[in-house]
Amino acid sequence: MQKEQLTALMSKTIKEIQEAGIPIPVSDIHGPVLNKRAHSFLGRCKKVGTGYWIELSQDLMSASEESIREILFHELLHTAPGCMNHGVLWKTYAEEVNRLYGCRVTRLGHREAHGLSERVLPPPQYTLICQSCGSRIERRRRSSVVLHPERYQCSRCGGRLKFLVYRPVQ
Repeated sequence: MQKEQLTALMSKTIKEIQEAGIPIPVSDIHGPVLNKRAHSFLGRCKKVGTGYWIELSQDLMSASEESIREILFHELLHTAPGCMNHGVLWKTYAEEVNRLYGCRVTRLGHREAHGLSERVLPPPQYTLICQSCGSRIERRRRSSVVLHPERYQCSRCGGRLKFLVYRPVQ
């Protein structure tokens, strides 16, 4: 699917949500933005200031139009007041969209359900270790915790972190 088609599909989806009587702030919705590095999600709604950005994984572009539409419905429902989580109100709206438009909007979108293979991630390049409990923390990218482990602490025990090993990707 091309970017122009994706933008048109999002506009159509917004219109359908409005026709269903679900209150979304149309003028505050931006996107869709394609994310080439998205590994753990197919879509995401990010609140930035008073607006919302809809972000989709680049991987989703090889899925069917119906799958992309379901992900757009899911993310756009998060823009409705009180729906940034998957609470009762969000679920009510999702059920209404499913009933009206024959979709399968669910709380979790699995790659296989949208005809996408499971993404194989490269092995982690960096390993840190907690000096108190011995927990290992692995990272694929050179992030802030890798560069400055002294600024962070273990999420399990609060201990100090120490850089352990770097394994370059072959």
